[in-house]
Amino acid sequence: MIAWGSYTSGGISISTDWTDDSVTATLDALADGTRRDILRYLVEDTDGIASYEELARQMQSRDPDEELERLVALLHHQHLPKLAAADIVEYDTRSSTVRYLGCSLTETVLATVDSK
Repeated sequence: MIAWGSYTSGGISISTDWTDDSVTATLDALADGTRRDILRYLVEDTDGIASYEELARQMQSRDPDEELERLVALLHHQHLPKLAAADIVEYDTRSSTVRYLGCSLTETVLATVDSK
């Protein structure tokens, strides 16, 4: 264990239960810039919950030539499964919603990348 406990930030409960495996999974998931953008949006611009379409529109704002349907498919088949496998988000395919689970490691990585 690297750290333990939890705290609340912006109404989201943040976990600090880190293991070597969780650090590896988080860093692997956050190695992709699109996934970092998705998380920044969930952390900074929402209450931690967003629809697939909302996230796809956010992605489209950075790449206007991409079709919305393709971006939703990328979310569903590529980005969200990777983030969920790292216990960073959970998503519901029936309601097409994504919820950020709150992780201090995720926020530390994002802050570190943003400071460079």
